[in-house]
Amino acid sequence: MPGLPEKRISEKEFWDWFAANEEKYYLNDETKGPLLKEMYDKLQQYHTGLTYQFSLNEENKKKEFVISADGIRENFPAVINLVEVAPKLERWEIIAFRPRITDEFTLQLGNKTFGFEDVYFLLAQEPSSISLQLHIRGYEDSELYKQAAFIILDNMLGEYDMETRIGTIEFMALDEGKKEGLHNIRELPGIVDHLFQQMNN
Repeated sequence: MPGLPEKRISEKEFWDWFAANEEKYYLNDETKGPLLKEMYDKLQQYHTGLTYQFSLNEENKKKEFVISADGIRENFPAVINLVEVAPKLERWEIIAFRPRITDEFTLQLGNKTFGFEDVYFLLAQEPSSISLQLHIRGYEDSELYKQAAFIILDNMLGEYDMETRIGTIEFMALDEGKKEGLHNIRELPGIVDHLFQQMNN
């Protein structure tokens, strides 16, 4: 009947489908199109809200298949369960959650460009997480600035650590005269890792 949701598929059914189709995904280098929509739709059949990305590791020529919860904590178990039973495929590396990006990057959103020199922070340690106070150059109380901040944090910490280690986040405009008392965003991964190591000892 029209309007009824598609039947859910199991982890095994998803991977059986992927194994049967992995060659065309390995050879595909398009960033959109029916093949990629088919992958998205198949993930939704397994669990609504999951997303993915592909990239090629130039060193070993394996394709990396990242399965993401799209930053939604409630979707984490579905990602973990799916990746845990992923088959071993010669040309593929299956990765749970968007990983950290170690190279410095700039972010273009709308007509704004955000770089590492534009974002500073202070933090406070809570019982089981870290609260952040972000100081952003030119900050305005708008979704564009907050979206940019979350994308930068996601990429710097990786999806899993961002969602499980970071608690409350406060946004404010950078006061250039007080910048010396702040940490630059480049320092965030190392400080977060160090704090959590201390918390778990």
